Formats: sequence, structure tokens, C-alpha cells
Amino acid sequence: MPVAAGISRVPIVAFVLSIALSAMLLFSLEPMVSRMLLPYFGGSASVWSVALVFFQAALLAGYLYALVVARYLQGRASVALHVVMLIAGLAFLPVAMTDARATDWPALDVLIALAGSIGLPFVVLSANAPLLQAWFTRSDLPGADNPYPLYAASNAGSLVALAAYPFLIEPSLGLRQQSIFWLVAYIALVCLVATLSMVRQTWKPQVAPTILLPGWPILVRWIALAAVPSAGLVAVTAHISTNIAAAPFLWVAPLGLYLATFVIAFAGFGQRWRRVLRLITSLFIALSVLAIHWHPPAFLVDSGLQLATYFLIALAFHLSLVDLKPDPMRLTGFYVAMSAGGLVGGVFAALVAPALFSGVGEYPVVLAAAVFGIWRPIFAALPALIILSGAFLPAERTLANLRSFYGVHKIEVTPDGAHRLLLHGREIHGAQRVILPNGGPARLDTVPLTYYDEDGPLSEAIDQMRAKRGGQPISIGVVGLGAGSMACLVEPADRLTFFEIDPKVVTIARNWFTFLPSCHAHAQIVMGDARLSLKSAPERFDLLVVDAFSGDAIPTHLMTREALGLYMDRLSEGGVLLLHISNNHLRLDDVTVATARSLGLALRLFDEDEPRAPQPFVYAPTVVAVARDDGSLAAMFPDDEWLRPPVSNVRPWSDDYANPLGALLAKLRQK
Repeated sequence: MPVAAGISRVPIVAFVLSIALSAMLLFSLEPMVSRMLLPYFGGSASVWSVALVFFQAALLAGYLYALVVARYLQGRASVALHVVMLIAGLAFLPVAMTDARATDWPALDVLIALAGSIGLPFVVLSANAPLLQAWFTRSDLPGADNPYPLYAASNAGSLVALAAYPFLIEPSLGLRQQSIFWLVAYIALVCLVATLSMVRQTWKPQVAPTILLPGWPILVRWIALAAVPSAGLVAVTAHISTNIAAAPFLWVAPLGLYLATFVIAFAGFGQRWRRVLRLITSLFIALSVLAIHWHPPAFLVDSGLQLATYFLIALAFHLSLVDLKPDPMRLTGFYVAMSAGGLVGGVFAALVAPALFSGVGEYPVVLAAAVFGIWRPIFAALPALIILSGAFLPAERTLANLRSFYGVHKIEVTPDGAHRLLLHGREIHGAQRVILPNGGPARLDTVPLTYYDEDGPLSEAIDQMRAKRGGQPISIGVVGLGAGSMACLVEPADRLTFFEIDPKVVTIARNWFTFLPSCHAHAQIVMGDARLSLKSAPERFDLLVVDAFSGDAIPTHLMTREALGLYMDRLSEGGVLLLHISNNHLRLDDVTVATARSLGLALRLFDEDEPRAPQPFVYAPTVVAVARDDGSLAAMFPDDEWLRPPVSNVRPWSDDYANPLGALLAKLRQK
């Protein structure tokens, strides 16, 4: 008897470990490869949204593969095929993104890059959980009549991987090291799955094939119930990551909540609280709608509210899915339908919505759909209509909304009509004073504001460089166009080149603000990611200004050792690099100093709390000046204003390693 009990535990352990390890591999791979993509696609938060669509499509492909294998192959043959497919995935490993390239269709480029690099391994790994559960139901092992707790265990393993990545893996390991460790774990999984063929004697013979898919009504309900949480995942992630950073520690929070609702629902928890959950979810939806229109003063409070609302919505929908789950022999069809719903929701939020809406309109649509899912249509119609009408009615002070793959841009006027503003997310990235009519039409002043006022450090650096060159015209490169304010800090004879990745920003600078056409209409604008454009730029710049934030999100690939090395190569003799690192959520001075010093570069730091000439919409920037030698800086920047920064113990950032989470925590400690 003890021997038999021991034998029965061997395959159970193999099943559990295989499912858990494959889930951990999947959900550590997702942030890892998305992080690898950022240097090729401008650090945009949309990279993660589009990547989610690929992951959902690959998940669906994996579930379809599992359905076919479970339907037509028996016992050892199905294991052998799956092991062969896992081994074939080794041809794509270790993971790398060297062939990724951005064109005029960046969303399509992201999908192609992911398919070519991790397509087969991801699909085969996605099939592991439903396929092993199908095998488990055909065994004579204890609990074989109810495999759904294994699905909860799979999602629990996914949560462990998601929590480990931003807090343990990313801060400790470079991308190359991560890919090697991932390869070793993948090989271990192949060996583990192969052991299942050795315990075949515990399996029941394959019974006659059963119908694996239900009728259309229940199938449509499965898909719809899965689509809303998936769309919400993309929408709430875009809201958060656009305003802080395109980084895994922000990506995994909504995805972790998404998986947690699966764990709670499929483990059997939460059913007794359904009525209370409905009321609480409705309350949070109402609060979230209010927050969309009247932003809470603290961004973290707003984000916490939206994440809590999303969690409650996803939990309510996934509990409804559990209510409709089929008998175990149809579980592969059930998972295929859920995956299809996930893909439908992801495609809508990541690909269709940006083409339909000038703002993040997909999130109000998700909230309205959630109301219909929680309440009967007769009670849901009016609240859903209020949500949608409030979200899409034009705001009184909004002149235009423009959306692209790289962000959402809004042009507003202040309540008194005295200023026109450019907002990326919620951050003001440009302002121009409106000279109100005095018997004539209103016009726009050409005095730059925000971080670019004429008494600020950026203007001072330009004047000092011109003096250093004996008053001759100088060459200035600017990474990031914004409203075009920098055009009014230079002389008409200066050579000015902007590097801008977003075509919508060029439209804004030329049509909604007058800095560029009035002050330097012949400035050159080079389209594309700055790092790629600078590699082929023939000109050497006396000053190179890097100011490429969207919202408060940082394109980390523009702040690495490799990026700084490229910038220095594009400077003329005695040239200076200016890094504008003002940020409300991340402390970037330490990491910037550490990264520059790791290359042996000289630095100065300008960091005043208040602007020198206080006036509306003028801010004090934080700027780091970098040069090849200290002499190039000493002649330009007075020591009482541009300080020699202290030694930083922060690990330098590189294309292989970056730690935005550490910068966030440092900012919180600073506050």
C-alpha cells in the first residue's frame, strides 16, 4: 500500500510542477521581451499594450493546439508530440530582439518582432496548462474528476513570476542574464514534461471522443465574459504607464490583478460575496468615472482607484465564467473560448480603440460594458449611457485631442483664456501666452514658458555656448519637439535640428503653437527614434538637448550608457550634452550621474526648487550638463548654480539593465 501511494504521487507532482513552471516561464517572459523591445520603439507605453495582444493571440494559438492534441491523440503519443514541440522551441532561444525595427506601422512591427523571436516557444508554453489538465482528467489519479484547481495553481504560479520580475529579477539581472536563466528553466520544463510519458501506466485508456465545444449561445457568453476584463487590462495599463514610465513594474500590476481574479474565481472563493461584490463594484465604477473628469490631486491615489475598480470588474466577470464552466471533458474548449475573448478584448483596446478615439476612450467603454455585465440590461442602460456620454462630450476648454502610438496629446486653454497648453497625459509639456484682443484678434506670444523660459538654465546654456564660440552661430540638436518652445531660445542664424518620433507632435507644434513658425521656421525636424536617427546624423552639435518625455513617462533607452555614448559621439569639440530630467514620480539625478560617470564623463547639475522669474506656467527644471572633460563645463557654468553632483552609489543603466522601480522608490523617499 505505501508503495502504491508513492507511485501515485510521482505523476501528480510532475503535473503540478510542469504546470507551475510553464506558467512562471510565460509570465516572466512577457515583461522581459517587452523590455527588450523598448529601445527599438521609442520607449512607448503602447509597446506593452500591443505586446499584450500578441500574448493573447499566442495564448489562443496554444489553446487551439492543446484542443487538437487532446481531441485526437492519446497517452504517450500526445506527450511525445508536445515534447518535440517544446524542443523545437529551443531554436528561438536564448531570447533576443536584434531584428526588431520600427517603421510607419509600429504596432505591426511589434507584433512581427515578437512572432519572429518568441512565437513558437510562447505558443507551446501556452498549451502546457490546458493540455496537462486534459491529460490529468484521463488519469486514475486522485482528484482527476476536477482539474480546475490546477488552473488556479497555474495562475498562482504566474503571479509569483510577475511579482518576482520587477522586484527581484529586473533590479538584479541584466537582460542577457535573464534570457540565459530563462533558457535553463525552459530546458528543465522539457525534461519534466518528458517524464510524464514514463508514468503512462496510471492513465485510463482514451474514451470515445466527446464534443469539446458547446452551442453558440454559451460560447458567445464565454467569449464576452472574457473580453471585458481583457480590454480593461489594456486600458488601465495604458492610463498608468503613460504617466509614469514604460517599465515592467507598472505593467505587471494590472496583469497581476487580472491573474489574481482567476485564482480567486477558479479556486472557488468569492461566490458567497456575489451580491456585495456587485454593489461595491458599482460604487467603484462611479468613483472612477468621476476621477476621469475631476482628476484626484495625487496620481497614485487616482491609479489606486482605477486599479481597484479594474480588479473588482475582472473578478465579477471571472466569477460569472466559473458559473458557466463545463464538465472537465470540455475544459480545452472552455479555455479556447476564454482565450478568444481575451484576444477580442485586447485587439479592441490596443489596436482598434486608438484608431477610433482621440483620447483613451476604451476605458469608459469598458466601464459601461461592466455595468451591463453586472446588472440586468434594464437597470444598466441609463448608467452606461451616462458614462459614455460624459466620456465623449467635448470638454469646454479642450481645443483638440490627438492620439498616436506614442501617446495622447491634448491642447487646452486656461479658464481665463490667457494661456494655451500642451498636455501629454496629465503633464504640461508646453504653454504659450495668449495676448488677448485689444480691439483686434487674439494672438500667441513667442516668449517661451514652462521649462524653457528665457531666464532658465537651458536658455543660459545656449547663451554660454554661443559666447564660448565667439558669438558665432552654433549648432543645436534637440531630442523631443513638444510645442517647439526651444525654437525661441536660439538665434535665427543658429542651426537647429529636432529629433521627434511622433508625427502628431509635429502637427501640434506647427498648427497649434507659434514658437516654431515664428522663431525658427526653417528648423530641421528628423522623424524617428532619436537613437536610431542620431546614429546616421552627419552633423556634430555644439549643444545636444535631450528632452523626450511623454507625460511623465521616461524612455529609459535614452538614458543608458549606450545612449550617452552615442550622444557624446555626436558632439563637436568642446560640445555639451544637456539632459532635462525633471519628473514628478521618478528621481533620475542619481542614476544619470552614475551612468555618466561610468563613462568617465564630467558633469554639472542644475536643480533649483523655484524658477528664477516666477510667473504663470514657468517651472524650475532639473538639468544635467555632460561633457568629455571638466574644462568644457567650467568655462560655461558658474559653480554657485551648476553644482558638481556628489558620488552616486546607484547602479548605472544600460540597454541590458535599467531599474525604474528604484527611481520611483528614491522619489518617494525624497518626498
